[in-house]
Amino acid sequence: MTATRRVALLGAAAVGVLLVVALVVVAGRGSPPGGSVALEVTGRAVLTENGGSRTVASGRYRVAEGTTVEVVEGVAVATMGDGARLELREGFGGAVDSRALIQRPVVLLAGDLLVEAGDGAVTVEAAGTIVRVGGAGRVSRFAAVTAALYEGDGGVESVDRRLEVPALRQAVVPDLGLVPARAEPLVYDERDPWDRRFLGAAMRLTDELDARSRGFTAQLAAEGRAALGDHVARLTAGTAATFSGLLDAERPPGETIVGAAIAAETGDAARAWSAVFSFRDEGAAWGLVALDQGVDRERLLARLDGAIAEAPLLFAAPGTPASRRTGPPPAPPTTEPAPLPPPAPPGGGAGPPPPSPAPPAPPDDEPTPVDPVLDPVLEAVDEVTELLGGLLGGGADDDRGLLDPGGLIDDVVGTVGGLLGGAGAAVGGALTGPPGGR
Repeated sequence: MTATRRVALLGAAAVGVLLVVALVVVAGRGSPPGGSVALEVTGRAVLTENGGSRTVASGRYRVAEGTTVEVVEGVAVATMGDGARLELREGFGGAVDSRALIQRPVVLLAGDLLVEAGDGAVTVEAAGTIVRVGGAGRVSRFAAVTAALYEGDGGVESVDRRLEVPALRQAVVPDLGLVPARAEPLVYDERDPWDRRFLGAAMRLTDELDARSRGFTAQLAAEGRAALGDHVARLTAGTAATFSGLLDAERPPGETIVGAAIAAETGDAARAWSAVFSFRDEGAAWGLVALDQGVDRERLLARLDGAIAEAPLLFAAPGTPASRRTGPPPAPPTTEPAPLPPPAPPGGGAGPPPPSPAPPAPPDDEPTPVDPVLDPVLEAVDEVTELLGGLLGGGADDDRGLLDPGGLIDDVVGTVGGLLGGAGAAVGGALTGPPGGR
């Protein structure tokens, strides 16, 4: 082989080696090599590895599996080789900071850990309890170990006890082996950024459904409860007989109509009825119940608003005005005996005439000529005020910020006074009379 050929072969080999190295470098970018973890810190964290500790500020790092990460300010996100994400944070709401050993399985030493498992499942060990997260969930280690599932499913195992934990539920293990008999509805905190990230829409829907529940209960007065079954039947496109055995007489009408609307949106109200109300009775917020059934928010609210619009507005029967006074009735007037005349002055002269007794004060509830006109109007004002307070998210006792009954009554005074001409002053006195008169 000539020298020129040997040089050419060596050059080609060198170029091939360089290409292989370049490919390896490019392939390695964006994902940690086997046995290492990509760590992104926003704030400050303490890393403990190989027997030593160091504090790092905001930035991106590569750490070996088996490194302990403690977040003292902000958050830190560890991305494992298979794409699973582990998020730690400084203590939320005064709790202790998150501290975890980043390995397989992950060991939670203190605080909260947010797990997003990706396509697989992540196992977390906390105080001897094993938590499996498939999907997304929060694992907490404080006085007890809590596993709360936002998405997917999971489970807990402690000693020889196991429990499956579906999405939107949680399990609390207070000590080794003390696994609950069943998972409970997930308890969220509207201030928690993790809860808001995964359940923000459910939180807003809860507020909307709670307001409609209160409004419907106020709208469907006691006289209309007998027709509740008909409302449910129309709402679910079924018959009253189908749901008559499912209605709970002790449940407020608003609770029933919201649950019925959620069941109807599943496409099979009779089948979903038990699941909807069982989850609700366990303590789940209405937004979680709707999310659990996979219903669409816009369609659910439209169906519910249609049912509320069809309910009757029940007012007091006309022609039966009732007294608007509160408290005990006034005591009947009494007639005081006339005082005895003073004794005659010495010498037999006639003394001054005795004073005349004052006439008794008229009772403050004496009827006036305009009572038959005013009482039905005032009764209707009260009914409308109470109804609007319920429909807009408050009860009859907390609607002062939504409706000003005093202003409404002033408008009625002016209108009725104008109609009655000279009786306007009497109307004003009857409506806005002394305190306690209404």
